[in-house]
Amino acid sequence: MNWINNIKNGLVIIASTFALYSLICLPFYFLNTLDQKNAPNKYDSNTIRATYPNYEQENIKYAVKIFEDYAAPKTSYHSFVGYRRNQYDGEAVTVGSDGFRNSINHGVNDSVWFFGGSTMWGTGSDDKRTIPSFFAKETGDTVLNLGESGYNSVQEFIQLQLMLLKGNKPKEVIFYDGVNDGYYFCQNDSQDQIRHAYTSRFASSVNDHDKIVGKLNKKPLIVFERIFEKIVEFYLHPLVYFQSKTDEAKSGSNLISDVPFKSITITKKYLHCDDPNFAKKAANLTIKSWRAASALLQDQGIPVWYVLQPTATVKSYKYKLDYIVNSEKQAIVNEKDSYESYYTALKNEFFASCDEFEDCSSFIDLSDLFIDIEDNIFIDTCHVSPNGNSLVSAALINRIR
Repeated sequence: MNWINNIKNGLVIIASTFALYSLICLPFYFLNTLDQKNAPNKYDSNTIRATYPNYEQENIKYAVKIFEDYAAPKTSYHSFVGYRRNQYDGEAVTVGSDGFRNSINHGVNDSVWFFGGSTMWGTGSDDKRTIPSFFAKETGDTVLNLGESGYNSVQEFIQLQLMLLKGNKPKEVIFYDGVNDGYYFCQNDSQDQIRHAYTSRFASSVNDHDKIVGKLNKKPLIVFERIFEKIVEFYLHPLVYFQSKTDEAKSGSNLISDVPFKSITITKKYLHCDDPNFAKKAANLTIKSWRAASALLQDQGIPVWYVLQPTATVKSYKYKLDYIVNSEKQAIVNEKDSYESYYTALKNEFFASCDEFEDCSSFIDLSDLFIDIEDNIFIDTCHVSPNGNSLVSAALINRIR
């Protein structure tokens, strides 16, 4: 009979331990819930930029709102170009139902069309201080901001075709490129080098879809799986809490600027345009997109400008960058060789053939625009604060007008 008593005692100990652990889990459940509710109030890798000296003259709440509004709109699939932001009406950012950001003197037809990535879209600025808005303010022209985060010159060319197919007509077209082309065309995971920001995301979506279909085929088991998952989730709350604090500490270390820029060294290579042949191929993708766009418009007498944008990654030693968080400094250093090679190849390849295409005067090199500027301009590897957009607009007006 002793063995029966031993079993009973063992079961009592297990049940008591289980009950005690359940009580321990309860406060951690509430702590995790509370942390999740408060998380939006903390600076993250997006809103931390609002604390940079670039925005010291701004109301800090409004500066943070600029970055919150930048991240708030969701995106939807758009045929041929891949994606665009959904309609959004924020305090600092307004996106129309067509997916285009609002500007001063916003208009579609007989307007100056601005193409580009997130820098043209206006990351780091409110609607009234993007490049198109500064341009409209100074010239009185109607403008259309066709920029979108991650867009490269191939997507911009396709976006132009879509606009023309719909019967729209610009007065003038400006392509503002370099950063996204240099990033996506310099990756070595595709034979033709042509990809965009959502290429990997779409591939992941297909894989996720297949997983979901597989689960639906086992529908009777899903309810029991969910119940089991919730039970496991509850009993893992203590571990989740302490792990989140560890992760928070790690992420916090990425949100500091305690290492001088000149002390940063290369840690990882993921771009390959430091290979001159690779850079030449990438550069020609950009140039072909520009010239294909120009060919669509030349019969209508519509001027097209190709603008090479500034980036902190090219000639980084000439900029003030110590205030930027360490992780962004690291990215600038890691990408430096590839971008400098790509920018050099782009200029060489363009001017080697511009006489043939009679478009030498259409190229505007703004890559050195911010060199020796005393103000803080960059907020990461390529995005700039509103003062940078103002300088770009002034340079464009000076050249174009």
